[in-house]
Amino acid sequence: MEPRFIPVGEPGSPLMGPPTSLANDSLGGIAGTVLYLLELVVPIIMTLALIYFFYGLAKYILIMIYGIIALFVMGSVWGLTAVLNNTFLNGGSTAAPRVDQILIR
Repeated sequence: MEPRFIPVGEPGSPLMGPPTSLANDSLGGIAGTVLYLLELVVPIIMTLALIYFFYGLAKYILIMIYGIIALFVMGSVWGLTAVLNNTFLNGGSTAAPRVDQILIR
């Protein structure tokens, strides 16, 4: 079977325009025009929603990467302070303070 191409303007083609036989002031004409407009708008809205989804996904992944980098930097600074403490101050605790050790004045 030979492939069938739909020329522009053939009935059922989305580029044909609103239905002309129903484009009068009757309820059927208005409904036909509304359905035609919805057939044009829905794929555009779906495409925009998909693009927005990928934007949100990329933004979320970027925030996760920034969080991992921040945790790495905080751990590195903590480790460097421990090395400096052991080198110049003869050791001492570099652990995080417990709640009962925190003085509130």
